[in-house]
Amino acid sequence: MRTIMLSSTVALAALGLGGCSPQANDAAQPADGNVAATVAGLAPGQQRGVLFRAIRDAGLACQHVAGAEQMPDSHGHAQWRARCDDGIEHLVDVAPDGVATVVSPKGS
Repeated sequence: MRTIMLSSTVALAALGLGGCSPQANDAAQPADGNVAATVAGLAPGQQRGVLFRAIRDAGLACQHVAGAEQMPDSHGHAQWRARCDDGIEHLVDVAPDGVATVVSPKGS
């Protein structure tokens, strides 16, 4: 299991709302501060992009997320099962504050 900070900037960049400068990114925070809800509200392709970034930022090999299925929320966290192009599936848990935990099969 690897835990990383999934910035709301990553989620908003998928929407095309993030800017190139830190100031633009800081100004583009979700109104309610709930990064998990922001990711859950993205179109499927955008969600796959955010999940890809979480998996790669966790140091795992993945060329692209070929598919993703949102799982039932757990303790207020949004969760997705993300399948990479190599067939390996990862569970990506996103907390409202943007902390993402990636759980992967042993050895991946």
